[in-house]
Amino acid sequence: MATTIEELTRVKYAGRDFWTFYDDLKTRIRAEYGSDYDDWMESALGVMLVDIISWVADNLSFYLDRQATDSYLTTAQTRTAVDRLARQIGYKMYGSVSGSVDLTVSLDDDWGFLVTLPEGFKFKGPNDLIFEATQDVVFPAHDQGPYTVAAREGETKNQLFVSNGSKNQVFRISGVPEGQFLVADQVQVHVDGDEWIEKEFLEFEQTNQYEIAYGSAPPEIRFGNGVAGNIPISGSEILVQFVANNGKDGFASSGSIEDVVTPLIVSGNQIPMTITNASAVSGASDGESIAHTKAVAPKYFKTRRVAITREDIESLARAFVDVQFGTVEVAQAFSTRSASSDGYLSGRLGLIRNTAANPVPEVQTETDGITTDLSEIDVAAEDAKTQADTTNSLIGQASDGVNPATGLYLDAANAISDVNDARNIQDAIKVDAGDIRSHKSDIDLGVTDSDTAADAAIAAVNAYPAGSTRIQDPEKSALLAYLDTIKGENADISNSAGLVDTEASNIESNATASKGKVEDSVVDIQTLTGKLPTITDAMSEVVTDRDTIISGTSNIAVHVTAIVNVVVDSSSTIDDACDDVYDHVDSLLSADCKANLIEVPILTRDSGGFYVAPSIALVQALQNHLDAIKEPTVTIKVMSGGSELVAAGIEIDLGVSAGVVKAKAKSTAETIVDGILKDRKFGISLYRSQLDDPLSAMDGVQWVNVRITAPAIKLDADGNLIITKLEMITKGTVVVTLIDAE
Repeated sequence: MATTIEELTRVKYAGRDFWTFYDDLKTRIRAEYGSDYDDWMESALGVMLVDIISWVADNLSFYLDRQATDSYLTTAQTRTAVDRLARQIGYKMYGSVSGSVDLTVSLDDDWGFLVTLPEGFKFKGPNDLIFEATQDVVFPAHDQGPYTVAAREGETKNQLFVSNGSKNQVFRISGVPEGQFLVADQVQVHVDGDEWIEKEFLEFEQTNQYEIAYGSAPPEIRFGNGVAGNIPISGSEILVQFVANNGKDGFASSGSIEDVVTPLIVSGNQIPMTITNASAVSGASDGESIAHTKAVAPKYFKTRRVAITREDIESLARAFVDVQFGTVEVAQAFSTRSASSDGYLSGRLGLIRNTAANPVPEVQTETDGITTDLSEIDVAAEDAKTQADTTNSLIGQASDGVNPATGLYLDAANAISDVNDARNIQDAIKVDAGDIRSHKSDIDLGVTDSDTAADAAIAAVNAYPAGSTRIQDPEKSALLAYLDTIKGENADISNSAGLVDTEASNIESNATASKGKVEDSVVDIQTLTGKLPTITDAMSEVVTDRDTIISGTSNIAVHVTAIVNVVVDSSSTIDDACDDVYDHVDSLLSADCKANLIEVPILTRDSGGFYVAPSIALVQALQNHLDAIKEPTVTIKVMSGGSELVAAGIEIDLGVSAGVVKAKAKSTAETIVDGILKDRKFGISLYRSQLDDPLSAMDGVQWVNVRITAPAIKLDADGNLIITKLEMITKGTVVVTLIDAE
């Protein structure tokens, strides 16, 4: 017979339910009163009475079952019940831990007075997250920063209660918003203005103390009874200041906190500022889960808060919480009885070996490069020598005829004499050009006078009246024509004189420029003459230096080879020393009653809920905690379990039917894979069937092809990811591809 939804969702009582009572009552009545009563119609009075009694018994069974269920830690269902049961065995459910971040804050303007950014100042993060400064930060006058401001996610709130003077008063902190958590160790309680002190559990002292039940829903504050803790006086005001945060959802990436909730006002001035966070928020966690408490509390009780056995240490580590650095989500402790099982030693020696071995090929590569460079230097030096020899030969040719007494080169002296002659000729050209220009002026003056005389003659001729007896018309016309010819020739002479003037100017300009160049040449020749001996000596030194370079490169090559040999020898020596240390530690650990080393690798979670390596600060905090409670004969080494995490690379092909929403199907598949890869345990391998079965059960999926691809070194012949007992699998790269099924 098929199981119905109603049967699946019905509460399974340890006692009886409605129908069981109903059937049993009917059977009882029929057996005892069958001859007197047989009316079992639904409208009959007897049936109504049986129904009512069954309903009452069903409700009684429900509450009795709930009470019985919540009386045992393994079966308790509510947070309040789990918290109280754990408290009875000395275990306290921890509260939430706020994510912490360092902000860089600088003032936008220069202020002539001190600016204080107070503790509790609120910054705005993504998704309306609020981050509060955990301490005052002071900007001196005219100092714009930047300064580092430590902040944590969450918002400070207040709630007021009034004491009634009774013993063991409990107040519920209902001011924590829905979906948020009460932050551990961030509660302050003032009774009529006096601060009371929080204790893990109320102690048998008549002091002003209180206890907080972080695991209750909502969290509760408990006061004493006058024996274990004082009783707040009747009518006194109890002010509770607490921080509510978003737990793991309080994560913010780097560069995402850039604003404030409300502006900073100092002396009536609004203070604008620039804010950023170079690093992401870290350390955030929710309050302890019911499942975690059920798993950890009994083992924690067994330890009696003393770290003696391996189980004690593992239980104490799993229950550890640091309000600043986060929580330990998973831990394991194992006794080290040989050097090969000492994870810390193997890791350190492996690091030393790798550090020593890695430079060997790198040094070899670099020395090969040096040798190549030296060869190129040799070639360049040979070329330099050839060029130097050629230049030296040319200088020798130029320096023929040197006069040792005067230090002058005869060829250079003759060249200077020739240049001086050229300079004298250019001076003469300039004088001749000047004379030409002077004669041209005389010509211009004569032409002008001739033009004037011709004009006067023409005017005089024209002044004679026509028909005059003194000069006849033909002669007058001939004379005028002759005078016009003279005037035209004067114009040609004047134009030619202008050209002469222009050419004379050009000659003079060119002569001046040429003279300047000649004079510069004289200086250059004189300078060269003085430097020829120096150049000759320098070229000789170049040749000598080249020989020195070649010799030096040969020596360098020898030294490089020696370096490689030293590095290789050192690496070999380090390997031998590590082997000696390994053997020595192995002899110590394997000797009974001489060593008791417990190693404790731990992990925490990232914002996605996957196990990751803890911070160094969390490792050290747990180390200090265990050292304070361990036995003197036990040595505990807390270490990051990050090196034991095995990131599984997975590729999944899903053949889906037509009409399937691929985006939804892909999201569902990724969620299934995430669920399989979360909350794993040390030493549990991953098999393909663990992925195949739930993926195949998805709606609309016709076929599944799962491939575990990484790390390849840990895959068996069937493609399963097999790990050692000290390793743990986590999420690597997961690729889901949807294919239309034929």
